[in-house]
Amino acid sequence: MNDDDDLAASVPDLAKRLKVSKSHLYDLVRTQQIPSIHLGRRILIPLPAVTQLLNPACPADSVISPGPAAPAATDETEAPKRRVIHRRPGGHGAK
Repeated sequence: MNDDDDLAASVPDLAKRLKVSKSHLYDLVRTQQIPSIHLGRRILIPLPAVTQLLNPACPADSVISPGPAAPAATDETEAPKRRVIHRRPGGHGAK
């Protein structure tokens, strides 16, 4: 099956196609901003849903084609998320 026949793509594959980070796509899945299908540990994203997300005026049964992705809309009032790393006492480098 080639890319034109795919109905869904994994997060890593879709991140490459859209030129965005995998973590951003996983955040969209986690916050349910984009539909996903979970098959065991694998997460698939339906390509028509991606088309709808990138271009709301486009019919939902269209499929994205490889090419430049539209920039994601951001809410400037939302504070940037910070990742906190907790280290265990006596971890790396402790003697």
